Amino acid sequence: MNELPFLDLTKLKQNLSNDQDVFTEIAKAMCDDITQRGARLQQAAQSRDVATIKQETHAFKGGLGSVTAVTAASLAADLERMATTAQWNDFDIRLTLFYGELEKIFDAFEQELMRLNT
Repeated sequence: MNELPFLDLTKLKQNLSNDQDVFTEIAKAMCDDITQRGARLQQAAQSRDVATIKQETHAFKGGLGSVTAVTAASLAADLERMATTAQWNDFDIRLTLFYGELEKIFDAFEQELMRLNT
C-alpha cells in the first residue's frame, strides 16, 4: 500500500528519514488542508473568485508536490492557470478530476495513520 499511483508513501517516508512522528504530523496536516482548502476552493470555483482560486490552488500545488502527490499537484497547477485565463469549461472538468485525486490522497493518509496507530 506504500506505492500508490497517486501518492508514493514509501518515497515520502524516505524523504522524512523514516521518522514516524514527522510523517504522522504531515499526514494529519495534509488531511486538514485537503478538507479546509478543498471547501474554500469549491466555494471560490462556484463564484468564479479568481483570486481565491489562485491562492488555494497555488498552496495545494506546493503542498501536494511536497508529499509526492505529483498528479494532484499538476492538476492544481492546471487549475491555477485556467482560472487566470478564464478557461472555465476546462477548469470545471479538471476540478472534478482534482477532487477525485484529493479524495484518494486523503483516504490513503487516513488508512496509513490508522495502520500506524494500531
